[in-house]
Amino acid sequence: MGCGKSTVGAALAARLGRRFVDLDAAVEKGAGCSIPLIFERKGEAEFRRLEARALRRALGGRAVVSAGGGLVKLATNRAALKKAHARVVWLDVAWVALWRRLVAMDPRGRPLLWDAQKGRRKSQRAIRALWRERRAAYLAAATVRIVVRSDEASRRTLARVLEELEAERRS
Repeated sequence: MGCGKSTVGAALAARLGRRFVDLDAAVEKGAGCSIPLIFERKGEAEFRRLEARALRRALGGRAVVSAGGGLVKLATNRAALKKAHARVVWLDVAWVALWRRLVAMDPRGRPLLWDAQKGRRKSQRAIRALWRERRAAYLAAATVRIVVRSDEASRRTLARVLEELEAERRS
């Protein structure tokens, strides 16, 4: 969340001549409602089920997939990625830079940032704990790790992703 995966993913897909799939958008389309409504009405577990289904569909074609931060926490999703021989690119953003990006966002559209019961953004401490948890999951699942600089333009991040994928392909 907030690392630039949708922007970089769409640009990467265009560069590689592949289809781009934003899993959040695919989940919303399949469910016929927004992610906040899915969380509110059916909970995170249902969202994760729908996300896993959207991932399996996306992996059926040669697509660049923008996946939410919680995707790789589930063993079934990691297995699906492995079975598809997918390259998992992790855009690793330092906490301070990420926090600045997240504070600039409207948290109400992001259930894991928004405390619906209290009607406010979750605490920095709670969000940082989520970041640490997801960071560990991506550290284990990623085949390519790009450490994104706080002031880096998305086109520079894209160039670095392409360089790493090419280096990985050659080795």
